[in-house]
Amino acid sequence: MAALLRSASPENRDCFLGPLMPGDGLKAFGYMTNTLIKFIVVYEAAAIKDPDARPILRKLHELYARAVCNPFVKPSTPIVSKKFDAQIKQLLQPSVPQA
Repeated sequence: MAALLRSASPENRDCFLGPLMPGDGLKAFGYMTNTLIKFIVVYEAAAIKDPDARPILRKLHELYARAVCNPFVKPSTPIVSKKFDAQIKQLLQPSVPQA
């Protein structure tokens, strides 16, 4: 855990933690914000390439920040928003290669 905290220190502004422990045909990627909010995204190994995970997690962080900064959302409550849900689902859908 200390290594994760050091990697998200102010000197290292990249919050992307990279690939986490692989297993059973899955890939997991981690991201930790400056406020120590952690995101883990798990894909089937064939669905995503490692370089594609960083922008997905950055966008996930951006969508999360917008949702919790809404003045009508109470702190420490679940995010209940159809728009947020739709944006997250769209973001996390693996892209289908165009023929």
